[in-house]
Amino acid sequence: MRVFDAAGMPHDKNVGGTGRNKKAEEKKGTKFIARDKVNEMNFMKQLTDATEDQVKKNLDQLIEELSEQAKVLVKRRTFTELDKYKSLVKNFMKKAVETMYTVKFSDSSKVMARRKKVYVLVEKVDEELEKLTAQILNSQEETLDLLATIDRIRGILVDMYS
Repeated sequence: MRVFDAAGMPHDKNVGGTGRNKKAEEKKGTKFIARDKVNEMNFMKQLTDATEDQVKKNLDQLIEELSEQAKVLVKRRTFTELDKYKSLVKNFMKKAVETMYTVKFSDSSKVMARRKKVYVLVEKVDEELEKLTAQILNSQEETLDLLATIDRIRGILVDMYS
């Protein structure tokens, strides 16, 4: 019986034989990949791509909400608006950190380096939020300083997930 391998090359195969031809083919360097394994790899790639797309959409939406709340905060410098802004920042950071490790598959040294980078960015965001709180408390700060702080926080958050 004539059988074709994954590369389309013809091979003689003994149907119902002892498997001697398979061993000979393996010695020649021909590898056969199970169809189920190929389908599983394609499915995992599609699933990972879909997950990454959904995560990006969610993070983009959170950035948009942050921008809108920043505009409100500039107009009305109240603790209520500041609290809303801070909770949006923390929500964004939580989502970004959660998804960063489940979507990206890499070797452990890259994961450790990336994790360290994320912790540094989280610390920077916390520092900037403290500055923003101080600026809201001190109502004599100019609007430009407030906008600059909000812009720095947004920049750090965008760096976090790009």
